[in-house]
Amino acid sequence: MTNTVSGAADGGKTGQAAGWVPFQPAATGVSLDSDRWLGLLGLRSFRILLWFGIAAIVSLIVRYTFIRDEIPWADVATAATLSLVLWLVTKRPAWLKPLSWAVLGVLFLDALDGLWPPVPPAIRSTHILMPMLVLYGALLCDIAITLAAMAGVIALCGFTWLAYAPLAPGDSLMLFDVVLATALSGATSLGIWMHHRRLMRELRQQAEELRVELETNHRLTAVISHDIANPLAALMGTLELARLDGGTGGDDVRLMERMAGRIAAIIDTVRVINSDRLGEVPTEVVTADRMEIELREVFSGRLAAKNQTLSLTAGSGLGVRTIPGILLNSVLGNLLSNAIKFSPPGSRIELRAAREGERLRIEICDRGAGFPPEFLQRGVQRMRSSLPGTQGEKGCGHGLNIVALHVSKLGGTLEIMNAENGGAAASVVLPA
Repeated sequence: MTNTVSGAADGGKTGQAAGWVPFQPAATGVSLDSDRWLGLLGLRSFRILLWFGIAAIVSLIVRYTFIRDEIPWADVATAATLSLVLWLVTKRPAWLKPLSWAVLGVLFLDALDGLWPPVPPAIRSTHILMPMLVLYGALLCDIAITLAAMAGVIALCGFTWLAYAPLAPGDSLMLFDVVLATALSGATSLGIWMHHRRLMRELRQQAEELRVELETNHRLTAVISHDIANPLAALMGTLELARLDGGTGGDDVRLMERMAGRIAAIIDTVRVINSDRLGEVPTEVVTADRMEIELREVFSGRLAAKNQTLSLTAGSGLGVRTIPGILLNSVLGNLLSNAIKFSPPGSRIELRAAREGERLRIEICDRGAGFPPEFLQRGVQRMRSSLPGTQGEKGCGHGLNIVALHVSKLGGTLEIMNAENGGAAASVVLPA
């Protein structure tokens, strides 16, 4: 395997080394899309308005036909157009915005037909119904449609005043009432729109707060269930050996105590991270030699089960001041767990450390199949499900995401790459 840290030395350049791909923590999968919910609400409102509009126009067509013994073809065309719009918005919900404007245009054309030709009487039933066009925008909570409807109604009233001037006093009063009703409808629509905007802001804020809370709980569950598995496996392995040997020696007891301490440390670490009290946790220098010793102690059972070895091949004596529990349990522990899982039996896993200016790079390299190329090319997002290990081992797919989360809390970065001679390499770069 190519030694990926051999070129890094004291005083070297900081930053991302050649070949490494930065790993960005992916979303946990908790999603509350308030905008989508509001969009569905608007779509349902629009469809209800269309149903009522079609029913109202059909009733007018029937009434007009029976009274005057002729078919109002303009109203028939309007009803047919609204039916077509209803079918389109059902099939293509994304067309809601242009279709709502199209309906406004159709309704205005129908109103113009009711006012044409300009023959007495000057004020018709169409004028009385025109302010309802403004309420159409209010019901959709669309201020632009509301303003356009107001402008259109006032323009139609102006057309009436010009076409029939001079108007009789009674007609002038009725036309003024229409304009006043339009203005009041517009003011009401504006109030509804402002109230709707306030509710939307509150809903988005509540949805975001709920999303953060659910994501925190999701992360807490993922970290605890994933990270505790490693020391717990070592603890159970020791207990199994004690059962087979018919007793428990002092070394076994001490090992079990250390594993229990690791489990408690993992739980405490997660609580601290989620409460943003990371600055209160004491730090200490953790050397590469200590990393090798503690990792081998935790994973001795899994390493032995696959006849694998863990070796510190570079960086003996180098260290980094950090929070030991996070670095050893949640960062390097997860990286080594992945390396064991994806390495073939009998292979060697290497631990390396090297200075890069004011930072320390820590690597864990295995001799497995490496990362899938598409995993590296798409900017490294968490896979939907974990790939099986070389002996069919299963996982939850959270490992690297948890590592990246904890490394970011330590002020570092997680980078991954495939070695030239095969195998995967995961690198943690921390401030020294």
